[in-house]
Amino acid sequence: MSLAHQKITKARTQLLLDNPFFGNIAMRLDLVETDQFDTMATDGKRILFNPAFVDKHSNAHLKGVVAHEVCHVIFKHHLRRGQRDQNNWNVAADYAINSILVDAGFSLPEDGLVDLAWRGQSAEDIYGSLFKDQPEPPAAGQQGDSESPKGGDAGDAQGDAQGNDAKAAENGGSQDAPALPTQSGDDQPVDIQGHGVVIDGTNDDGSALSAADVQEQDDQWTEIVLSAAMISGEAGKGDSPFKQHIDILRRPQVDWRSVLRRFLLDGRPAGTTYQRLGRRSRAVGVPLPSRRVDVGGEIAVLLDVSSSVDDEMFAQFCEELQLIASEFDITSHVIKFTHKVRDVQVVEAGDEIDRTRFYGGTNTKGAFEHIEEEGLNVDAIIVFSDCEDYYGEIPDPSCPTLIAACIQHEHWLETIEKQADWAQVVQISR
Repeated sequence: MSLAHQKITKARTQLLLDNPFFGNIAMRLDLVETDQFDTMATDGKRILFNPAFVDKHSNAHLKGVVAHEVCHVIFKHHLRRGQRDQNNWNVAADYAINSILVDAGFSLPEDGLVDLAWRGQSAEDIYGSLFKDQPEPPAAGQQGDSESPKGGDAGDAQGDAQGNDAKAAENGGSQDAPALPTQSGDDQPVDIQGHGVVIDGTNDDGSALSAADVQEQDDQWTEIVLSAAMISGEAGKGDSPFKQHIDILRRPQVDWRSVLRRFLLDGRPAGTTYQRLGRRSRAVGVPLPSRRVDVGGEIAVLLDVSSSVDDEMFAQFCEELQLIASEFDITSHVIKFTHKVRDVQVVEAGDEIDRTRFYGGTNTKGAFEHIEEEGLNVDAIIVFSDCEDYYGEIPDPSCPTLIAACIQHEHWLETIEKQADWAQVVQISR
């Protein structure tokens, strides 16, 4: 074991003694020595460290940097980037966690990205504020206006991290680390400032994560974080900077369809109708009340069909739309959108949903503007999306709005709720 490896191991052990919450999680991450990074990095499996960086820093600074990498994992930054720019995502994620670490009393190197003005904001919030005017790089093999399916697995957009999941040997033997992340279509490594890099998570064989893989790793880390919080007593600390995050992870699952039903019935005349003689009525020969609810009026349904929405998620959106068409006597203007409006279908009660899909970037604002431009007089708006977009620029709609978010991480709800405080937000379970 090299001197640098001994030094970082000592810092991790000290972290366990001084800060059991951080330390318990840090012990889940293998220490890997590498010269592929100037500082340190994590991919949710390992903490990778450059020996030259370790040699020049004190134990207090190293303990802070280990806590920094752990914080990335606590907030699952290695699973949350999506199609965002790699370098910009790192900057936003560092700003999000370094204020927490400073408030918690950790000592960080002077070149770290620290700005207490970002205190309490998520990486998504910060990213949207700092880089909202910069176009997102397209998914691998995609053009912004493409209508053809993504090439490769569903998780291609998760990033460019490479490498094997090799454990650090106790004798300090050589380990393969992932290559430096690159931006889409660029062979040059990302130049990330600060004192750490968060790498997109991968499978054990180094392959990109599918949507199911992301969900599995997300669930695993939820359990690890909650377990560490319980063991360390962090969950019971009223002044813990992680209390809100832990509470969100503990949040019970919401019955999405009950929320949808309440939303459509709220403030509208509700009841049963005898206008249609349904299958049950024909079977018994008398007109029984229909299971379809007569709410009347018109709604706009904004359907995200961008590249970040995989085929499984798209199918789920269509099923939820079909539920609306089959259960409610209502006219739905179904607006499919990527970075622009791609298709509009008017769906009456009982109609089949057109399941043609499209691919490209994401601009939810354009779909909302379409409602105004076309003069659609709707009573409510429902958005089906993975919410890989910035909602802070969308003007307050003039009618009740429900965002049905099919997202990978429960704590994203907090970010979306803050950005879209004009809407009701609910998570759809995958």
